[in-house]
Amino acid sequence: MLGGSARVSVKFTGTATFPSSTNAFWQQTNTWKIIDLTGSAANPGLTVFAFVDGAAGNNTGIFTTSADATGIYLTFRPIPRPSIDPNVVGAGTTNAQLSWSSVGGVTYRVQYKTNLNQIGWLDLTNLAATGTTTTIVDNTSPAPAERYYRVISP
Repeated sequence: MLGGSARVSVKFTGTATFPSSTNAFWQQTNTWKIIDLTGSAANPGLTVFAFVDGAAGNNTGIFTTSADATGIYLTFRPIPRPSIDPNVVGAGTTNAQLSWSSVGGVTYRVQYKTNLNQIGWLDLTNLAATGTTTTIVDNTSPAPAERYYRVISP
């Protein structure tokens, strides 16, 4: 029975490749029907697998399952590279607001520098996105004269 703690395992064999951001196939959404409901087979509650195993270490995208009256599907969605809105609201104040494209459930790291000659980046925050756009407020006080940001996805 699906739902609860049901798991589906993804395994890459033969010429199948593990998801990679350098492979064009994995840079787009792909869906496969993994259970075909034919004859008397039915899934009246449209339940799905609670967990997708076997793609650990995949920082290119997310595997999910879905269902309709004809079957159960495995879908891979690539994680878009975050892009900070170039119009940072409140720049130069103690309430700079940053927004970027995100994928719900993916954890992003926001880092900053106080000048471009600075060696290395400093962590501002790590947070899990809840939708297609994520926004944070940097309320560092006093307001820095300069601050440069970058967003890193897994």
